[in-house]
Amino acid sequence: MKQVLNEINNSGADDLHVVPLFPQYASSTTGSIIHAVQKNKSKLQNVKHIHFTEQFYDKPGFINAFCERIAGYYPATFDHIIFSFHSLPVRHIENIHRETPCDDCGCENSIPSFGTMCYKTTSYATARLIADKLQIRREDFTVAFQSRFANNWIGPFTEDVIIKSALSGKSRVLIVAPSFVADCLETIVEIGQDYQGLFKAHGGKELVMTESLNASDFWVKALKEIVSGETQDS
Repeated sequence: MKQVLNEINNSGADDLHVVPLFPQYASSTTGSIIHAVQKNKSKLQNVKHIHFTEQFYDKPGFINAFCERIAGYYPATFDHIIFSFHSLPVRHIENIHRETPCDDCGCENSIPSFGTMCYKTTSYATARLIADKLQIRREDFTVAFQSRFANNWIGPFTEDVIIKSALSGKSRVLIVAPSFVADCLETIVEIGQDYQGLFKAHGGKELVMTESLNASDFWVKALKEIVSGETQDS
């Protein structure tokens, strides 16, 4: 980060737009990046303005990009769809709305007024926006959270949902990970390999991991719209 900011400062650019590539805001991800940039702000003598995109989970371009990707897997041919998001400690969520416990916020169905920057809220909202655009019925998808390190992290946990899906007779399940815009160890290995073995061990036949947005043309277009502030519904 220091090296890149120094190069930007020396390039003569006077306007900087920072887009952390995390669709849903969390203090441990987007917040950390914003802090790192601001920490080095005093060294950017030539940069007059710094802008931050704090989250973009609801931007039409982002939703359209994931819908384009998912559509290529013919979601209607699967028995169920799981939208799996990276989990976080519950205390991180309750720091956003201290007066309302995480289990009582109702964000699974709508965005409460105090939850616009709540990671759990925006994760559920992301899944609803994608499902609505693809006309996936509510009973045909589940929101879950992966990569947890303890039980006091946001649930339901993806591995539990996968086991339940297999045991309930769902033989083909599609998994989408809309908290990532690029594939990584958590999508390729944890979901694509480890969870697939878990699914089959409990009677399921095929667990398919949707490729992330990566360098697809529709994601490049969406990112351009996010940076420029342009939006196009399609």
